[in-house]
Amino acid sequence: MERKGREGDRRRGLSALTASYRHTQVGWVIIGALGGALILALWWLVATREQWVPGVVFVVPAMVAAILLLSLFIFRVMTIEVDSTELRWWFGGRLWTHSVAIDEIEAVASVQTRFWHGWGIHRVSGGWLYNVSGRSAVELRLRGGKLLRLGTDEPERLLNAIRLVAPI
Repeated sequence: MERKGREGDRRRGLSALTASYRHTQVGWVIIGALGGALILALWWLVATREQWVPGVVFVVPAMVAAILLLSLFIFRVMTIEVDSTELRWWFGGRLWTHSVAIDEIEAVASVQTRFWHGWGIHRVSGGWLYNVSGRSAVELRLRGGKLLRLGTDEPERLLNAIRLVAPI
């Protein structure tokens, strides 16, 4: 029976021995929107090639394409990890990693973000939202009153992982 429980934990993204969790969510809508915009920017770049005055006309569509490509690389996926000491999350190619010590977490809850909060990294009332897709999120209240919302397509699994290791 104990064995069955551990196998169930593994299927839910938890390891009974290390109390860890890791999940990567793909932002399909972001990929589609930014990919489509990138194709339009590249078309704009090619369509205006006969009008290029070095350093003038070429720069705008090239910069738009570069910004879209960088945004696509960064915001295509979001990964969240939980272990016995830390909660970590990052976007895309892991250009930067955000983290919170487990003992800083005072409360966690499953929440739904507002549709106008959108996706990406931005301020919401009382704190910050990190999200690549959907409206489901896990809200973390930290010592000192700081609020974080981490978007996820599996809020219950993330909540269980945090509750397994956090002193809440």
